[in-house]
Amino acid sequence: MNRNPLIDSRTAWIVACAALAASSIGFAAPLAVVRRLAHHREVTRGTLLGAVSGYLLLPIAFFYLFLSWANIGGQPFFSQPEPTTSYMYFSLTTITTTGYGDFTSSTEFGRLLSMAEAVIGQVYLVTFVALLVGLFAANFNARRKASSLAEQMSSTP
Repeated sequence: MNRNPLIDSRTAWIVACAALAASSIGFAAPLAVVRRLAHHREVTRGTLLGAVSGYLLLPIAFFYLFLSWANIGGQPFFSQPEPTTSYMYFSLTTITTTGYGDFTSSTEFGRLLSMAEAVIGQVYLVTFVALLVGLFAANFNARRKASSLAEQMSSTP
């Protein structure tokens, strides 16, 4: 099961369970951010920072999923053992769809997780960029109309 000769089987399961728990929290956090952002009625600095933080929490969640699979899967996640920093690097290059190609998953389930991360990352970006642009345009038009109305009111005797 575990391919790391320095870690016994029981320790590998404990690490995998801890990583799965962290991954669950990692997926819950972006969902909470998304839910909160959906209630914003204008684009503020907090809205932008919330959207960015939600996006950056996703690769952390997948990082822990990749680590879990590496510890409980029957095969190594990559073709050879790699340090944990490689999993984070792989997760970030996957969610941004950069895909340098220096790391690829060697298992079917690992490839499935990788593709899910890439799709979720792109859907998140498309959805929130559209939401933010729509909110900004609506607020811009409302301010412009209010300004025009105030100007008309002040110019009439």
